[in-house]
Amino acid sequence: MKKIVLITLILLMAANNAVAVTVQSDPMTDLAGLVVDSNLKVSEWQVTLKETVSYIDAEEILDRFREKNSYLVSGEEDANTIKYSVRHVQKKHGISESYNVIIPKDRTFDAQFIAVIKGDVWNKSVRKKYVSRINRIEDNLFSGNSTKFACVQTSFNDKMNSVYVFSKIRQTLNLKHVKKQEDTVENSMVKKIIYGYTPLWNQKIDLGDRPLNFQMAVNKGENGDTELTIGTPILINEY
Repeated sequence: MKKIVLITLILLMAANNAVAVTVQSDPMTDLAGLVVDSNLKVSEWQVTLKETVSYIDAEEILDRFREKNSYLVSGEEDANTIKYSVRHVQKKHGISESYNVIIPKDRTFDAQFIAVIKGDVWNKSVRKKYVSRINRIEDNLFSGNSTKFACVQTSFNDKMNSVYVFSKIRQTLNLKHVKKQEDTVENSMVKKIIYGYTPLWNQKIDLGDRPLNFQMAVNKGENGDTELTIGTPILINEY
């Protein structure tokens, strides 16, 4: 069920203008800050940038990576596309970055350029390095028309109520248009999915009757802890 919802939302994003005129704040630092301010630990975080580019631009991007010794470029193909994977060979300061360039063999279709920057630690030092790295990536590799997805994961035991945590998040982000979806599947690890909109972030999905740029999945961990995956504008990774 969650995959159907995810696909629907991505299609809605593609059909609507997702970018406002001005950038107000960085969602990744906001999300991680929310977790830390709630006396919780960020277990994983990830930012994904996606942009449609021309075939010529895709080749130029690959050439730029090939010219640098710090990046490893590999490729594979199927019947319809050639997919290039670019990996930064060094992981520094708890941050890793990787890229994909997907080029359709049918030149009537545009290529896709995807960047992923992630880590499993968040503190002041990582935050500083992340801000520097993401600004460099956006300024040097993207045109400004990319879509940015950000998410963080955290967990806590039963001593802390998930309702309390969400109440703090809702107040801090000034969430509006909040909708909750309970998972009724027996033995499902996903207990609840919460959607909403915050005016603090410039990117959103227009659902017609309301905007959306916040999604939180509440899961039951294998050890009995409650796991939260929080993202914007939607969660594109498994939760």
